[in-house]
Amino acid sequence: MSESKNRVQDFAAAGREHLNAGERARAALFAAFAFSVVALALELSFLLRGHRVAPLILFVPLVVATLVAWGVYARFRYSHLRAVGRLDHFFNIKEGLITADEHIRAGRNEEIHALQIDHTARKLEGHDPASARRQTRRRLWGLAGVLIVLVGGLLFIDDSTEVKTVRAEAETTMALSTEVAEDLKEEYERMIEEADPEIKEMLEDPALKSAVEQFEGGGDRRAVMRALSEIDRELAKMSGQFDTRADESYLKELAEYLSEGRETAAIGEALSNSDYKQAASALESMRLNDPSSAAEREALEKLAARIGEAEKSMSNNESGSRRSANEMSREIKKMANEAGEQGKASNESKASVNDAMNKSGDGMRQVQAKSNAQSALDRLRESLAQGQNRMNGEGPGQGGEGQQPGGDGWGEGVDRSRRGPDAESPSDGELEHLSGLLGEGESEKVIEDAFSGAGVATAAGGDNGAVARERQMEAFVRRDDVPEEMKHGVKTYFERIHELEKRINEGASDGKE
Repeated sequence: MSESKNRVQDFAAAGREHLNAGERARAALFAAFAFSVVALALELSFLLRGHRVAPLILFVPLVVATLVAWGVYARFRYSHLRAVGRLDHFFNIKEGLITADEHIRAGRNEEIHALQIDHTARKLEGHDPASARRQTRRRLWGLAGVLIVLVGGLLFIDDSTEVKTVRAEAETTMALSTEVAEDLKEEYERMIEEADPEIKEMLEDPALKSAVEQFEGGGDRRAVMRALSEIDRELAKMSGQFDTRADESYLKELAEYLSEGRETAAIGEALSNSDYKQAASALESMRLNDPSSAAEREALEKLAARIGEAEKSMSNNESGSRRSANEMSREIKKMANEAGEQGKASNESKASVNDAMNKSGDGMRQVQAKSNAQSALDRLRESLAQGQNRMNGEGPGQGGEGQQPGGDGWGEGVDRSRRGPDAESPSDGELEHLSGLLGEGESEKVIEDAFSGAGVATAAGGDNGAVARERQMEAFVRRDDVPEEMKHGVKTYFERIHELEKRINEGASDGKE
């Protein structure tokens, strides 16, 4: 009986092992198909966009295949009882194997049980438990192998030409924008280090500092240009805070009258040279001493008289320098009237005069500080403009220089605001940086309207040209199809031209006089 028991037990154990081996093969086949399908889907998502497949992406289908294999085998693996039932059915033993296995596991040793086990052992003779193993079709394995080979082959497909071009441009943009960012930060730090103590605090604007420090470059040229445009807007905002044109215009006109008097010549000469700090020192040197002399009061009266003469022919100017000069003149005249009526001026009048002179001198120093700050910002904006030119593919010498004088003929204008809804835009979507030098070339200075088509513009320069430029700029910035950063660049460009022309005209008028 023991020999029969061993034979039955060995047959059941071997059969279970072969059955589970078949299920492991089926799980491997499921895993192979899962790996292939997921891998092909991921690879095609790369290849259809022109990109080369990243080998590390195959880690995802590998994980999926492992989970599928484990799940399939856990679902279909054979336990001992299930394997015995399968073997009994497969070899058609008519539940003899199931009954014998149950007697053996229960330890039944009665004669009837022994006879049943012996009978089952004899029926198992001639049967191979390996034949009960599940057979997988070879065609399925072949198909799985083809798919895996295809997955491996797709790994060797290179990037498309378009992707290579875009990637190369992005790498070039990254390297160039990083260099521009470093140059801009160096220029900003140099500006702060070289600034005088009185203007350093003015230049250390938190918004500008943050914009410069956060600009790190990047591979997207449009994003880089937007960041540079944002820095330029911050610089323009700061430049507006340091605008001293009204003050300088007044002080220039006043300098002509002060230069005519011996007592005020030093102030006038310093103002003519735009040395407002020296002019403030010269003005403060005329303050009344305690006690004051008649010569000091006489010099101040002549200073007030010169200011009064300047006021008679002064143009409309609401600058702080003009207000402080007139206030100083009134205090001097008030002191002179008091001295004429009472024989001498009171200490209060003298103190008021000195205070007014100090205020006027401080105003001149403030103009000097703002002018220096403006110059420093202009240098930084020049560095920024060079960076924008480089990002646009222009060299440092491009942007207007080296152009042929004159024009080649009539222009073909494009009025994008009047295109039909179905018309194709000639724009390629690239941002353009406007730059150049005013007055270069032999052609007559003309201004063409922003909405002009084919034809020749005939607007002359001078005041009419300034009005035409203003109209052109307003028409341009109102258009909806122009990016905001480009509108800001155009507006800044026209403002610089207007300021440069004004300086040229002022220089020409000074030369004639």
